[in-house]
Amino acid sequence: MAIVAIAGGTGGVGKTIVEHLQHHGAHKLFILGRKAPAESTPESPTFLVVDYSNVEALTILLEDHKIDTVVSAINLETDAGGQSQLSLIAAVLFDYAGMLSAVNN
Repeated sequence: MAIVAIAGGTGGVGKTIVEHLQHHGAHKLFILGRKAPAESTPESPTFLVVDYSNVEALTILLEDHKIDTVVSAINLETDAGGQSQLSLIAAVLFDYAGMLSAVNN
């Protein structure tokens, strides 16, 4: 079973991705975002509040939740969105490098 995190999973594109993955099952889903949504339902994926400016914290979050797939639906039309995307990429790379290090040692 894939463990998937959708960054920006509460926006228009992100919600569509989440709904599609939920409908087709076989995935454990997390939604990443800056602030928790006001409402959630029992069938909603777990929401993880993240600080996209903290790459180290993002890396730890990915490791702690054993997330193996990250899908980004972050709005890239703003500087903040672009920086969030870069931080998320850096965290994934650090997490991947850590996994390689653990395998090689």
